[in-house]
Amino acid sequence: TQGDSQKTQEYLDGIFRLWLLTDEQKSRLAPLTQNYLKLIQQFNSSRTLTSYPG
Repeated sequence: TQGDSQKTQEYLDGIFRLWLLTDEQKSRLAPLTQNYLKLIQQFNSSRTLTSYPG
């Protein structure tokens, strides 16, 4: 859950690192990863990562 990930800080070494990439860096990722990040953007209305599936 979101609370668990904040408590353990596991997201800092995972999704958060991907979230901070520039558009140019994201364009070099595998297509499946690019699609996942686009999906996550739909769950977050701002540049702040607040929720994500997975």
